[in-house]
Amino acid sequence: MKPKKALSQNFLVDDAVVNAFVDAACVAAGETIVEIGPGYGAITKALLKKGAHVLGIEIDPHLAKKLKAPNLEIVEGDALTFDYTRHPTNKVVANLPFQIATPLIIKLIQLPFNSITIMIQKEVGESLIAQPSTSAYSPITLQTQNLCAARYLFTVPSSAFHPQPKIEAAAIQLIPHPPLYSLDMQFVACAFRQRRKMLKSALKDTYPEIKNVMQDLNLDLTARAENLTLEEFAKLYNKLFA
Repeated sequence: MKPKKALSQNFLVDDAVVNAFVDAACVAAGETIVEIGPGYGAITKALLKKGAHVLGIEIDPHLAKKLKAPNLEIVEGDALTFDYTRHPTNKVVANLPFQIATPLIIKLIQLPFNSITIMIQKEVGESLIAQPSTSAYSPITLQTQNLCAARYLFTVPSSAFHPQPKIEAAAIQLIPHPPLYSLDMQFVACAFRQRRKMLKSALKDTYPEIKNVMQDLNLDLTARAENLTLEEFAKLYNKLFA
């Protein structure tokens, strides 16, 4: 069956990569695992071999009908709108469709999973673990690191997929935890909207008091959004809205 470009279907076909990925997820027998976009079932089979129960969410009706096995439940639907709270599960293990990876990650990290082990485009993976003052540092960095411990597992070559994407992928593991700080993501997005501008200039129209607040917090007045740590962003937000 030919992969559908419209559904961002790049199926994982390298057995060594599949096994390394599933091993990294530390799946125990009896656990219930959510797999998003099981496709041809390469990861699915590896999870079932570990003794897991697998809940697969597959948007492609033809693939959804083909996947059948003991301890496997396939739900035909969209992973972005799926109600995960109605299906008690322990972990997410999935090769995410690249075109919806970012909004899907934002959704998943706000849910009570024990761990989220995902394969995504390398650029997005690097942004999840990025440090301040780097080009990969972005709003999703702050949102992810506020809610999860993020770990870069390994790089996946494009040759591991069919069809081969033009970019490399990354295997990433996220371990959710309670929020470290009170932080509004709309505020963060606003700060990054003009990321090359100094923060006091980028936010002055929306928050006229921004310069004074930064001075009160002893923040560098020449700092851009990408220079602030998660903790500094949280302090700035909470001081502005105190």
